[in-house]
Amino acid sequence: MTATRTTDAGRHRVTVPAHRELRLGTLDAIVLGRLWHVTSTPPQASQPMMPTTRILALGALLVVGCAEADRSSDLEEHRAEIAATGAQVMPFDLDATTHVFEKTEFGGIQEVVADSVDPHQVALIREHLEEEAERFARGDFHDPAMIHGEDMAGLHALVMGHERLAIEYVEIELGARIVYRAEEPELVSAIHDWFDAQLRDHGDHARRRR
Repeated sequence: MTATRTTDAGRHRVTVPAHRELRLGTLDAIVLGRLWHVTSTPPQASQPMMPTTRILALGALLVVGCAEADRSSDLEEHRAEIAATGAQVMPFDLDATTHVFEKTEFGGIQEVVADSVDPHQVALIREHLEEEAERFARGDFHDPAMIHGEDMAGLHALVMGHERLAIEYVEIELGARIVYRAEEPELVSAIHDWFDAQLRDHGDHARRRR
């Protein structure tokens, strides 16, 4: 006949074989501990956990969002610097005028127009663009380099290939335009890249026609 001993642990009655040599206090602690674990487990612990892939996706979205915000902030800061430098090079008011860029098969058309009927701004635009057209025809792109940087897209190719460019100054209503023509596809691409760089840098002060 197996010797046993019996004890109460809370409201549970437990019979333990004597040969296992468990002390009463240890057994009580085990039973009570299990009861406490069952009754004290918070309800939310039994709810399904969010899948790891979903957590990673949310984290990736946060990272991308922060990166986009940083890039946007950097671009706005860059445009503010461009506007400040441009005000020293261009005599007309950037906030009262607009640069317009149109890419063409032969090159492109660059215009600057006053946002309203303002004879003073129109005169400043025409004076500046006429001078710029003459400089560009000589391969002098110093002003754009001053505003946008010497590593501006398309700039080097235009400087090196200026003798193969046809540049024409034309007065238009509320401002003026410069027409760029090239026969070589590389120079046409350089004009397009140069326009894109100006559109990016000038922000609200510029727009594309097409």
